[in-house]
Amino acid sequence: MEKQLRKLDLLFRLTRLKPEMFYSVTVSEHTINLQGFFNCKTVVDIKKIFVEATISDNGFIEFSKNNISIILT
Repeated sequence: MEKQLRKLDLLFRLTRLKPEMFYSVTVSEHTINLQGFFNCKTVVDIKKIFVEATISDNGFIEFSKNNISIILT
């Protein structure tokens, strides 16, 4: 899990993403999950890192890359 925590720290330090953009941050041994409210600025910042997005059946926008998942509601 320490590896995932380092990856999360780098994600926040090396990008425009900030912890306050998300209402839920979950770290497990193999994955990092971030959940936040939809915001145009947040999407622009995420798209610089996660090129592809999918829309779930519930209408949530989901980004995923290298065991990091971001869901915007």
